Amino acid sequence: LRSLGALKRYKPESQVRLYAANGIARPSPAALSSKLRAMSMKNAIDAGDATALRDLLAASPVLANQLIEWGKRGELRTHPLHYVCDKRFDGTIAKETALPLVEALLAAGADCNDHAENRETPLHGAASLGAEDVGIRLLDAGANPNLLGSFGETPLHWAAHLGLADLVASLLEA
Repeated sequence: LRSLGALKRYKPESQVRLYAANGIARPSPAALSSKLRAMSMKNAIDAGDATALRDLLAASPVLANQLIEWGKRGELRTHPLHYVCDKRFDGTIAKETALPLVEALLAAGADCNDHAENRETPLHGAASLGAEDVGIRLLDAGANPNLLGSFGETPLHWAAHLGLADLVASLLEA
């Protein structure tokens, strides 16, 4: 990317892939700084672009577990798997877009049991934000359903509270 400012101006609605739009055939660690790659990853998730996300992760698999900074002033730091759920919840990405993004992250080694500073895991995020299909996929990938969140709750508490019947059943079976 030519500049950090250009990346900040990137609009997810663009039909051109993130890396192609900036004249990069395939992102590589040499082509992008760590901060720029992380921002590119955030933009790829915001755009629902699983292909761009896979390419970024292929160039730098460590990004699968690098916290994404977001929020009005960049005050939030979230694991990429949890961030996908946040973007599902706020309507940035569609339901059918989330699973391919999660698959790309898991294939690159994303830790589905990562504990954030607030003790929330990606499975807590999926359950509390209504991303039922993501929660079931995280369980299939080995997410621990018994880890306690910031209020001492498990993902089952959230799934039951929100009426996510399929996720509740999967959590009870796990």
